[in-house]
Amino acid sequence: MFKETKKIYPLKKIPSIISNLREKGKTLVFTNGCFDILHIEHLRSLQKARSLGNCLLLGLNSDRLSLLKGILF
Repeated sequence: MFKETKKIYPLKKIPSIISNLREKGKTLVFTNGCFDILHIEHLRSLQKARSLGNCLLLGLNSDRLSLLKGILF
């Protein structure tokens, strides 16, 4: 079950947040994606990622990056 938190931070604060978590011995898990239409598989993926550590850092891709969705490099 997801724990609701309202923690949206500007990019410039992320390094200090990561440092604080590491000092506390926490395991940080990072994932990112384009969630333009959030569906059950997104939620399952986020739940799995969260289960791998103490804290999940989620990066949201910009609209510009979402234009590349489905393109293989």
